[in-house]
Amino acid sequence: KLQSSRETAKSMTKIAELGVDETQKQYEIPDDVQKILNTDYILPELSDEDREADDDISLQMVQKPVVQRKQNLEETQPVDELVNNTTIEDYIKNMLSQLGLVRTLNQFQSEYMEMSVAKQTQFQQLNSTNSQLLQENLDLKFQITQIQLDNEKIVSAANKAKDQYTKLRQQRDYHRTKHRQVVQEKQVLINDLRRLREHCQLYQPLIMELNARYDKLLRQKQLSDISKDRAQNELKKLQMTNESVEKPEQKTQIPKIQQPLSQISSLQSHFKASYSPVTLDHPSLKLEPSSPFKTHETPVSCLAFHRNLAVTTTCSSDGSFKVFTNFNQAQPHQLLVRAQPHSSFITAAKFCNNPNFQSIIASCAGDGTAKLFNIADQTDICQLKTLAGIQNLALDWHPHETVLAVAASDKCVRLYDLQLNQVLQQIKIEEQSSFLSLRGAQRACVSCTWQSGSNLLGVGCADGIGRVYDVRGNILVSSIKMSASCKVAFDFSQQQVACADIDGNLVIQDIRTCKQLQKIKCEQGIQCLSYDSKQNVMLGTKRGLYWDNGKNLQLVNKTEHYNCESMDYLQQGTGGFGVGCSDGQVFYVV
Repeated sequence: KLQSSRETAKSMTKIAELGVDETQKQYEIPDDVQKILNTDYILPELSDEDREADDDISLQMVQKPVVQRKQNLEETQPVDELVNNTTIEDYIKNMLSQLGLVRTLNQFQSEYMEMSVAKQTQFQQLNSTNSQLLQENLDLKFQITQIQLDNEKIVSAANKAKDQYTKLRQQRDYHRTKHRQVVQEKQVLINDLRRLREHCQLYQPLIMELNARYDKLLRQKQLSDISKDRAQNELKKLQMTNESVEKPEQKTQIPKIQQPLSQISSLQSHFKASYSPVTLDHPSLKLEPSSPFKTHETPVSCLAFHRNLAVTTTCSSDGSFKVFTNFNQAQPHQLLVRAQPHSSFITAAKFCNNPNFQSIIASCAGDGTAKLFNIADQTDICQLKTLAGIQNLALDWHPHETVLAVAASDKCVRLYDLQLNQVLQQIKIEEQSSFLSLRGAQRACVSCTWQSGSNLLGVGCADGIGRVYDVRGNILVSSIKMSASCKVAFDFSQQQVACADIDGNLVIQDIRTCKQLQKIKCEQGIQCLSYDSKQNVMLGTKRGLYWDNGKNLQLVNKTEHYNCESMDYLQQGTGGFGVGCSDGQVFYVV
């Protein structure tokens, strides 16, 4: 009781110190409490029996009960339940003091003191219960927060899905409407197509009859044109023969079409300056067999014989062309002229077939230019009109006219008139093949050649189709379908055309009937071909020359190690083939 009264006095003193003015306004201190506050209590002294000897008292004896009690509390009470009760006590006292509940405050203090002195079991239970509830409240609050966040996300996703669903439904309705319109239009087109087919079937017999008549008339017209051209050519030959007989000593003058554009340097100066027409029986036209001789350091892209003189021209990718003698007992294969008229690689160079212009060479190059060179005075005559961005791949002279055909990489063959210096006609090749190749090579015309004594022009294309055109009406006479890039050659009897591709296929066709006469497969890819005077075909491959005897192909002896790039046949004299190789060598085969 004494201890409880002291505690009460201390608490009341504390209340008085906190604020006397505030407490006086709310309540007045009772007399008994004031009496207790003013009384000085004296503690009774211990008797002799209660005293113990000073020697028996030590620090270990004093600390032992305290340590033992602390250990018992730690063993019996969990760590989570050890909560400071002073905070709760102070909170209740302050609340009762502020409310002015003095009696309740006194009663609480007295009972709290008694219970704290007796045991702390009830406080421990209260504290443990409060801590568990507080933890549960915190967990529940955290769960509620998480649920609210999830709910917000779900609501946001639901709103987005709703908007997307609305858009999809609108698009579905739109496409459904369009689909119905398309179905209706399709049904209308099907009905129209059915009626059109029925209508076409009525006129089909008439169309077939008209096509047959047209083909028959076209064939007759072509045959008559060929006969007319042959007669005109024979007439010109007779006139030329008569002129040469009447004036045997007159020298042919070579007129210049234009003024020279540039002077060619580093050329041989011992070429003859004038020529005279040579008859077919001239002894110098006989081609003798010879060993291979070196002409260029790079592959020989083209080799061509002169039709009246015993000279040969070769060109290469080094940008130059050369003129050699065919046969000379004193100095065989003598170099007469060397020129570099182009800034790029030369793809073809050939002599003019007209006797009045027999010293003119036409050459074309990869830079899209085509030039005329006079080997008599070693000058450029003119440069033909070309288009930028294309490559000229082949050329050939008309057998008797001053017309030059140039095949280019833009799928066109242009016919130039040298006297007018303009393009007379342009033949556009219609592509029919569907196979692909790099850099648009399927659009290129890789070769062109005239049929001797007519106006038929053979064109070999990279799309795998060889074509024969009548240039007077730009009419496609016949076409030969191959498997790869091909080249075309005519025989000298004007009856056959041969087409060979780089896959080794050879097809021979009759020009008049467009009927296939022969088809042969070669082991090697064919790179060049030419007819002889007996309608036999010579094929140049990567591994030698092959001779077509009418039944099969035979390898020419001692040619299997040559990679043949170009070829030409000498028509006069004993005849023979000139072959240009990839290593820059040239050899003759009789």
